[in-house]
Amino acid sequence: MNILEGQVAIVTGGGRGIGRAIALALATAGAKVAVAARSTSQLVETVQQIEQSGGHALALSVDVTDPQGVKQMVAQVEQQLGSVDLLLLPYGTAVGIYALYVLLNEQGKGLFLSPSP
Repeated sequence: MNILEGQVAIVTGGGRGIGRAIALALATAGAKVAVAARSTSQLVETVQQIEQSGGHALALSVDVTDPQGVKQMVAQVEQQLGSVDLLLLPYGTAVGIYALYVLLNEQGKGLFLSPSP
């Protein structure tokens, strides 16, 4: 059994670089992964890589500085993949991180933050 089997993760900036690497690693460990960024073109590549390896993934175009967009993103993830267990934010502004933090904590969710360098 994979260590993250049954877990649902959101990764911002999942279309390239460290965000993509994190998304692929989470999927390899068994998590269902929602990859989010402002542009979907690179997200599709990440989702394809995850699905070709037998994982489950979802590409979401979202601006994490928009609280309403963040709420819609979380709702879509929960509807399609299940309740959010992990949140990794290698990319995103402090406003976006705070919006996600507040939303998930209001729902009583567990939360893991990986702040921008």
